[in-house]
Amino acid sequence: MSKRTIREILAETKILYKFHVPDMLEQKLPVTPLSEAELSLWEAEANAPFPPDFRSYLGLCNFFIQFESHFSTLSGKEAHQIWKKLNEDLKMGKFAGLADLNEIEFNNYGIQEKKIRNTWWHPKWIPFARDTHGNLKCVDLDPQRQGVKGQILEMNFKDGIGPYITDFESFSDYLEFQLDCLIDHRYQVINGEVSIEEGI
Repeated sequence: MSKRTIREILAETKILYKFHVPDMLEQKLPVTPLSEAELSLWEAEANAPFPPDFRSYLGLCNFFIQFESHFSTLSGKEAHQIWKKLNEDLKMGKFAGLADLNEIEFNNYGIQEKKIRNTWWHPKWIPFARDTHGNLKCVDLDPQRQGVKGQILEMNFKDGIGPYITDFESFSDYLEFQLDCLIDHRYQVINGEVSIEEGI
């Protein structure tokens, strides 16, 4: 359970970035938060309300964040475009014929434990971060019965692994983990950017 609000997490993260990696804030384009109208429209398109913490983040975050494992911020508009494209791909059958997720050992925990849907893509998975290979971090709005609405999953395209559950049951928990890594100096600065690794 997160100890801070999204506003507090973002404010503390930005202060630490300014102190430790000022070049990253200066060199990266600012992130434009989504307006209330844009958020409401996206929720209507997804036919599901966003968890309050995630909704708050999309409406507040105005700077680039480097997450763990080389994932970084998608602006709300970028995330929305990616989400729409993947939904179109799903409708066009582009995920049909891919490997049965039950047969991919890496996925067994989330799927076999009934935490995430047994599918390569779901319209209620909302992306918020992407790595250099195009893999995504998503907020899950439609978990299986043993999952938690708002849990964080990763969609791995590069290695053909597909979706799998992470250890974070809410967006607040995930965002606060990144902040705690900064506070505890569990990161490296590589080429002027923060590199957080879960194991360090």
